[in-house]
Amino acid sequence: VSNGSTTLLTALTSNNTVYSGVGKLDYHLNDKNSLSGMFFMSPGTGVFVDDPVHEVDSRWVTAQTARAIVGSGSWTYSPSSLWVNSLRVGYSHYHQLYFSPDHTVNPLTGYGINTGVTNPASFGFPRTRISDFPSFQIGGQWPKEVGPDAVTDISDSVSYLHGNHSLKFGGEFLLNQSTNQVTNQTKGPMKFATLQDFFAGMLQSSNIATGNFVRNLSVKGFAVFLQDH
Repeated sequence: VSNGSTTLLTALTSNNTVYSGVGKLDYHLNDKNSLSGMFFMSPGTGVFVDDPVHEVDSRWVTAQTARAIVGSGSWTYSPSSLWVNSLRVGYSHYHQLYFSPDHTVNPLTGYGINTGVTNPASFGFPRTRISDFPSFQIGGQWPKEVGPDAVTDISDSVSYLHGNHSLKFGGEFLLNQSTNQVTNQTKGPMKFATLQDFFAGMLQSSNIATGNFVRNLSVKGFAVFLQDH
């Protein structure tokens, strides 16, 4: 903490834990059918001191959780030496949350401060700074939510040999979905000119966020092809 002549550095620490695993299976059912599949998952949690100069309490650092999932499978079917059909399916999923450890605390009932925030998604002590203490901050900045994002891909192709021709045709379907709530400072950040103003409750500036910040996106893609070698 600094008041212009003295600086005190906080002793907050960051930590991050990630557990990842992958599994794969290849199975030759018979001379005409082969199967394969893969699954990957990577969940993780962490606590990060994003701004070690300003952040002074562990209740207001960044707590982050994330999980990534990827799965794929394929089926190859060859009824004869002339025909081969290949079906492939893939799916990926990602979800990441940023919040402060006190994100469940109603500022009115938990801290005795009426910030005007009633949305539980933005609970917690708001980011508060004092102008004559430039290296001092209480409260947190988030929430931020990335995802859940999901991508689904399905494709099928058929190969056929006919005389001097090698035909291949098929199609693909792609679905890309995303839900995001990327916000910052929605807790109602506050700024005070002096420490005396802070204790007196005399604001220099403040912001209030209104509206729905959730965005849902969905994109579909289709493709077909035909080729002859």
